[in-house]
Amino acid sequence: MSRAPVGLRAGLIGLACVLVLCGITPYNDNQIGATFIAGNHFPIGALLILLLLSLVAGPLWRKLRGSRPPSAAEMVAVWSMITVASGIPSSGLMRYLVPHIIAPRYYASPENGWERTVLPRLPKYLWVDDEASARWFFEGLPGGQALPWGHWLTPMLAWTVFTLGMYVTFVSLSVLVRRQWVEYERFTFPLVQLPVEMVAAPDPGRSLNALYRNRLLWIAVLLITVIRSLNGVHKFIPAVPEVPLNWPLNEMLRERPWSYAAWMNATIYPLVVGFSYLLSGEVCLSLWLFYLLYKLQCVLGGALGLNMPGVTAGYGSYLFAAHEEAGAAVALAFWCAYVARGHLRRVWESLAHGRSAQDAAEPLPYRLAALGFLAGLAIMLLWLVQVGVSPLVAILDLALALTVFLVLSWMVNQAGLLFLQPTFAGSEVLANLFGSRVFTVRSLLMLSLTEHVYFMDLREFLLPSLLNMHRIADDVRLNRRSMLLWAGLAIVASLGVSSWAAIRLPYYGGGGVTMTANAWTYIYAPQIPFRWCASLAALPHPASAKMALHFVGGGLGMLGLLVLRTRATWFAMHPIGFIIASGYPMGCLWFSIFLGWLGKVVITRYGGLSGYRALKPLFLGLVIGDCLNGAAWIVVGLFTRVGYPILPL
Repeated sequence: MSRAPVGLRAGLIGLACVLVLCGITPYNDNQIGATFIAGNHFPIGALLILLLLSLVAGPLWRKLRGSRPPSAAEMVAVWSMITVASGIPSSGLMRYLVPHIIAPRYYASPENGWERTVLPRLPKYLWVDDEASARWFFEGLPGGQALPWGHWLTPMLAWTVFTLGMYVTFVSLSVLVRRQWVEYERFTFPLVQLPVEMVAAPDPGRSLNALYRNRLLWIAVLLITVIRSLNGVHKFIPAVPEVPLNWPLNEMLRERPWSYAAWMNATIYPLVVGFSYLLSGEVCLSLWLFYLLYKLQCVLGGALGLNMPGVTAGYGSYLFAAHEEAGAAVALAFWCAYVARGHLRRVWESLAHGRSAQDAAEPLPYRLAALGFLAGLAIMLLWLVQVGVSPLVAILDLALALTVFLVLSWMVNQAGLLFLQPTFAGSEVLANLFGSRVFTVRSLLMLSLTEHVYFMDLREFLLPSLLNMHRIADDVRLNRRSMLLWAGLAIVASLGVSSWAAIRLPYYGGGGVTMTANAWTYIYAPQIPFRWCASLAALPHPASAKMALHFVGGGLGMLGLLVLRTRATWFAMHPIGFIIASGYPMGCLWFSIFLGWLGKVVITRYGGLSGYRALKPLFLGLVIGDCLNGAAWIVVGLFTRVGYPILPL
């Protein structure tokens, strides 16, 4: 059966939506502090456009004689283009790239000594070394002054080289693993299930499809709308009652050793509850249970008086957990490669013999994908070496980065985890395993800076969205190569508009340090890699045998869980929760995942499979309702300059 290419109408609509969303994202995310337009691997902006096309534009078009309503393939093409491009103006790239390459000049002071320890080690072409440009970026552009675009040109072009190398690697890797994950291992791809149901064609004679005609869907949407409306109005009028959705647990954990559990909240995100209903029971159980086991591990460590230093270059809570999860990620990456060995062998045979039926329907021929993968890696490696990282260290760090990319994509595409971050930084792991004295400070500085721009906050990174795009193309019989071409155009367009919007915003928005609605972006995050490297320059440390044991223990623990899952039918725990237990995302989402798991357990226990299917629209309504209300309050925030975030920032 033939596949339809992406038509010009769908492609242009997709590009227009990408340009608009990328243009307003920095303002919405960083100055207003509203729900992120992307924010995760199920972007609210993409779902809103899909909802407008399928629920509003489609029925209207059908009522007009002689008009052709948007087809399922066209709507999926638009959704895919927005999904792959919407992270670029935010955490997917610009949220970190732009502030990080100008922060050294602004935050350097006699007290921190960066003028001596950091600035001389930064290549001049990688950062904005102009005092006025930096001051105006963080404090606002004075009246009558023009934005100093000239000082940004060289650094942005230099970083674009690495960006393009990374994106070529992502595109190529998505092609090489697509068949293994989609056809051989049959990943469920939970994040594309709702879009597929939304674009389904209605029955003959009807304007709406079965999903939109289901009353349970609209009951859930109405419930969420009431709750979000009350809470949103409460932001403007405190006298309006608020429906509590968040319960800080730290108040109950003040005494030792309970205080070692650190930050802990129970928060209800209806969108996450709805998606959790779609996940397998063992995945949901693993996620919230491993999170609680991690907190118990922290409490026991505190009770025993163990020294548990915090992470300084990454995003996790404790250093021991970051190294355990780094070891677990490496073990899982090797396991994935082992499971895919048959497919990799067939790919190799296809490369050796040229074009074959193996890759005729792939988004790219395997030979081109393999060359792209190697070329992308070579660009990133040579770039790191050029900026001062020793070749061996650059290879080790890129290997860890690829491990993280592969493992987090595995989590998103198999388990539907829409919000993820790694809990460890490759530079910190290497410094602890081998000792910081082994590396030059410049190597660690450039590794840490690159990691914070590209590798640390992967809530919106490209690879899982590309794989979701390849998968959903099968459901609507969309030509994969045509879809990839339009997605590439969307990425290029997004890079241009996002750069302009992200640089311009602080200058004309009053300065980055005044944007306290999202202080992490301009105040805290841009200082982390430089503070860490300044501390290492002042006080280098030897290798840590303790952290090496945690690293090895994490790897062995993950292998044990994987073997148990494949060999022991009684073992109902998925190992996925082990890798991300200590991170910020699980701290935000664990309670909502628990509620979704509990609802599914009760429904399937007493209603069976038929009960699960009957109530599925109710949980999909939680997702649609939360996204719809999040989008509505984004629009309100654009005009009122008051943000009401409904998802983690």
